[in-house]
This record gives sequence, C-alpha cells and structure tokens, in this order.
Amino acid sequence: MPTDDMLESEKRVLYGLVRYPNATDRELGSHLSMKTSTVTAVRRKLYEQDYCVERCIPFLQGLNCEMLMVSYVGLNSTPSIDERLEKSTKFFEREEIVYGVSEPRQELLFQMSQNYTDAKKNTEDLERLYRESGYLEKEMTSIAIPFGLSEIPRYFDYAPLLHSTFWPEEEYEKEDMAYFATIGQTRLRQKEKKIFRGMCDFPMLNDVQLSEELGVSRMTVGRARKRFFGTGFITRKIIPNLEKLGFELLAFTHGRFNPSLTEGLKHYVPRLSETIGPNIFLASTRDELISLSAFRNFTEYRKSMNGFAEVYKEKELFSSPPERLLFSTKEMKTVKNHEYGPFVAKALGLL
Repeated sequence: MPTDDMLESEKRVLYGLVRYPNATDRELGSHLSMKTSTVTAVRRKLYEQDYCVERCIPFLQGLNCEMLMVSYVGLNSTPSIDERLEKSTKFFEREEIVYGVSEPRQELLFQMSQNYTDAKKNTEDLERLYRESGYLEKEMTSIAIPFGLSEIPRYFDYAPLLHSTFWPEEEYEKEDMAYFATIGQTRLRQKEKKIFRGMCDFPMLNDVQLSEELGVSRMTVGRARKRFFGTGFITRKIIPNLEKLGFELLAFTHGRFNPSLTEGLKHYVPRLSETIGPNIFLASTRDELISLSAFRNFTEYRKSMNGFAEVYKEKELFSSPPERLLFSTKEMKTVKNHEYGPFVAKALGLL
C-alpha cells in the first residue's frame, strides 16, 4: 500500500513504532494521543500485513567488536541473479554478514566484525568467488568503519524518513544519536550470553516466551533484558517494508573527502547530508562518508542528489564525485535482513 493510501491512524502508529521502538502500546498511545486499544489493533495489522519487522541490534564495541565494513561491487547480468545467489549461499551464511541487498548488476553488503582481518577476508573471498565464476564486472570496494574512529549518527533509522513522507510540512524533532560510541569493556556470564543471543535471534518474544525458548528463568531473562537495553548493548529497531510503503528506490552514496578538508568540515559533512534529505544509514570516517537513503521515485531522488551536489561542489568537500548505487526495491533481493544472532554467538564464543 503506497503511503498516500494509508489511514492516518496507520501512519501515526507505524511512525510511533519506528520512533519509539521500546514503548508499550499504552506508552505509544500517550506519545501519539491515541487510545491504547487503537494502537494495539493497528500495530497487529501492520505486523500481520508485513509493513514492518522487529529486530534487536547488538552494540558489541564493549565486547571486543571493533568495526563495521560496508562493501559494494559491480556485476555482469549473466547468469541470473538467482543462479548467482545460489552459488554464493554459503558465503552469505557467514556470521559477520548482517545486511545485504543484491540486483543483477550490483550488490551491497554490511558486515559487523571483531577485527579488520576477519572483515577483509570475507570481502576477498566473495570477490574471488565472483571473479572465478565470471560474475565480476568491477572490483569490490570496501569501507572500514572503526567504531573508535568514526561517527555513526544514523543506523537504519527510518523515523525521519517516515515523518518527512507522512507530514512533509511539519518539522521533525531530531535526536542527536551516536551509534557504536565508546562504552566500557564488560564481561557477561554464560546465561547472559545465551540471553543476549536469544534476544537477537527472537526479537518478537516477550520474557516468558524467551525464557521457555532458552530454558532460563523468566526473572533472569527480565533482569538481563533490562540491563542490555539500559546499558546500550542492545537496541530495538522497527524496520519498515519500503516497497510496501511505496518507496521505489534505495540509494547508496560513498564519498571520499578532499585531503585538504579541515577536521571541522569533516564533522560538518554528515550534518550537511541530513539537511538535504533524511538518511536511513549515515557514517563518516576520517576519510570517507557513507549514506543510505530511500526515495519514492526517481524525480525525488534526482532533486535530493542535485541539491547535495551543489553544496559539496561549492565547498569542495570530496576529492572526486561520490560513487552512487541505485537499487529498485521491486527488483532487488535482500540476502540478509538484519540477522545478528549468528554474529553475536561468534563474538561471545557460543559457537
């Protein structure tokens, strides 16, 4: 259902779920000035009709996890995408791969990794597979995003996008976020590790259901859940179905900063990017900027990109024009949709 066809109550509840993912129906009703029963009914409908999915995102920088790596590659269109994905199935089962989308001529992957060596080995293995199979048209590009040396103000945040789409005339009250910011090192007991993974594997389960699934007491699950959410080790995310909502395009941008750019301007660029249009994902390192955005059509995309281009050219922000990949939400295949449990198991020594 395109957003124009949604009921106002459906828009408000979907936005509320994305903006306040930890809220109960009663709390969400208070945020949205809606009856709790209405929130509950609309929430159920949105989930049942596949408008969104719930995920628990782990933040393991306090448990010796060092970085994200984002990779993209150009491919030839033969054989079919289904044949290519079938041949690379075992690769996509690797624990570090947490999100990825693929089209006949291009692919985009997100890895969460304990170190650069593991992440680099994965990208090299996939590039080798594609080269030996005759799929590779353009060498793979990988961007390392070390947590201690990067800014990540957006990590699959859809609230700004939905707000600007549903209510374009209203101002969005932005939140200053810093995903994967430095937190103190910690240790988890064995039961806590088990619950940590369980929350990522089964994000929809409540305390009673998760305790039954894991064979751990409900009180232990409740205490651990409260700790993980409270300390920032895990956050809940509601991921909307972009195609179902009428967004036709997913745009990835990778820019390399001008070497003469001051540190102050480098910190300014992500904020500048946000003024052009709401990003789903946004990260900057000392040398590079990476963003992921969604658009309802090509006209909307072109207007946004042209506006950004005018600004970065005027200020000479990048050493060369940014690389851009444009994915069709109807044609692309999602090879991983925020699957974090296997990596958590590996990082915590549970495999």
